[in-house]
Amino acid sequence: MGVGLYYQTTRPAPADAAVVIRREVSAASAGQPWIFCEPPCIFDDEGDGILQGGTKLNLHPWPDEHREAMRHPPGRTDLQVVLDLLTDWSARFDLTWELTIDGAPLGRIESGDCPPDLSEALEALAAVAGELAHFDPTTGGRVADDPDEPGAFDDPPDDRPPPTGPRLYRS
Repeated sequence: MGVGLYYQTTRPAPADAAVVIRREVSAASAGQPWIFCEPPCIFDDEGDGILQGGTKLNLHPWPDEHREAMRHPPGRTDLQVVLDLLTDWSARFDLTWELTIDGAPLGRIESGDCPPDLSEALEALAAVAGELAHFDPTTGGRVADDPDEPGAFDDPPDDRPPPTGPRLYRS
């Protein structure tokens, strides 16, 4: 079970726009590491012309995946790529996108404008994921930024009780 970021248009999209968006969402997956979320998708049309899509968020990436993502262009997380795509489609096709996280309203992209608070909210999620990437998802033990550093993947010392409380696991 995961946390999903969902988006949909507020009105039917023109048929030619839907074709372009479906093609571009597939092409957008190339070259992006997709660590903080899965590649975005547009769901099958329900016949009403409303475009709907989503991506599953990864709030606790594996440390090695996170290191790989940090080698990618700085300042542009996977979540920013999703926002950039939606903002571009909004501007080119005069679409308004409503975004939610598992049904809770997050914000809207209208007339090619992504409000700063929407971008900041998703960047905050990426920052949390970045911090959690310093801990092994299975043991909770801290890992070093450099996997060659001694003790990088050591379990917590045996004299400490294992962590309790909610845990995020990767399926």
